[in-house]
Amino acid sequence: MKELQSSVFMTMVGVEYVPIAKALSFIIVIPVVFFYSYCVDKYTNRVLLGYSLLLVGLLGAVFTIICGHETIGLYNKCKNTMRITGWLFYWYIDAFFPLFVSTFWAFTNSLHNTDEAKKSYSFFVTSSKLGGMCAALLGYFFSKSFVFNITDVTRTQSLMSVSVFCIVLSGILVLCFGSQKQLLKHLDVGNLPQKKYNKKDKKIDVLDGLKILIRKPYTLGIFATVFCFEIVNQIINYQRLIFNDVAAASNLGDLNSMLFGQIFFTHACGLVISIIGTTFFFNVLGIRKSLVLVPVFIFALVMGFLITKSARELMIAYTGVHVLSYALAYPLRENLYVITSRDIKFKVKAWIDSIGAKSAKLSGQGVNKFLVDIGAKYGINAFNHWTAAIFVVIIAVWIFVAVLLGKKYHSSVQKGEIIE
Repeated sequence: MKELQSSVFMTMVGVEYVPIAKALSFIIVIPVVFFYSYCVDKYTNRVLLGYSLLLVGLLGAVFTIICGHETIGLYNKCKNTMRITGWLFYWYIDAFFPLFVSTFWAFTNSLHNTDEAKKSYSFFVTSSKLGGMCAALLGYFFSKSFVFNITDVTRTQSLMSVSVFCIVLSGILVLCFGSQKQLLKHLDVGNLPQKKYNKKDKKIDVLDGLKILIRKPYTLGIFATVFCFEIVNQIINYQRLIFNDVAAASNLGDLNSMLFGQIFFTHACGLVISIIGTTFFFNVLGIRKSLVLVPVFIFALVMGFLITKSARELMIAYTGVHVLSYALAYPLRENLYVITSRDIKFKVKAWIDSIGAKSAKLSGQGVNKFLVDIGAKYGINAFNHWTAAIFVVIIAVWIFVAVLLGKKYHSSVQKGEIIE
């Protein structure tokens, strides 16, 4: 669905409006997070996850049908800023997908202690990479014109249908397994020594997550790591979309297959790293050192692209950044949540993964605009120097925060305390 988000929007509206869509999604996601925070206080962990999956799946089914419409769907080849379907589909992916992924990890974090998380999360990452490879391979071949005698729009709708089916099926399974107490006895409570959650005694406060985020240095540190990564990611990803838009000549099928081919390679590399590297980093180097090494590796990849400015180095940088994110940065960040309270796991995490990530993406697009203006006014050398300087500052801040987070995490684990 993430790759279809880009291709559908670029086909209906245009790649030049991606920064605007990113900026507006920051506003769109705010009421969604408020509603989610309300649901966190109202429902148990399992029910919250199940309902989140069902809601996202049902909305996806609506968009799947709309995309087949002759006027407001993909059959209309005219790119226009008034193509509402393109905007809404982009915001749907941007607003709801981070929340249900965040809910899955919050649910998972509530079922594991720190030792179990280090052992299990590499397996989860490996499984997700296998799933990502299968989906990307399906999308790549199904988007090719020589596979089946159907239109590009029908191919896109079919891929959406597969995604919707998987999401809805997952939601049904989560809700159904919850009734089998002998199979999963701890679905609605964590196994950490914290106060038992009772939703009847909990006062509903949709701003509670934001208050905790601002008040706790630990949660602010997690937000800072997300913020730094997203700025780097936005700069690299926007360059990739511009390159793909030109290379694919605005053909929906070619654009889909190109994006799916690239993401397949990314997942394949992530699979190798998750099998070989994730367990090594977690169990041998430990959480503290791994937190610092991630920004160091990303900086090396990005600087390689900035020095050469070639399409090959761009794809290496894009792939490397996303592989490190999938295989190391994301599971590392989830390990940090294991030693926190339920409110931090669900409410604060939702704010960080949605509003926090969106503010970082918005800042990344602002950096893109600033660098483009610098290049247009002062030339390519000034552009390269400013880009390198910005990356140095971002990575320096990231490493500093990673060191502090690692110390706090290690101290809390040693003391057996829960950050509330």
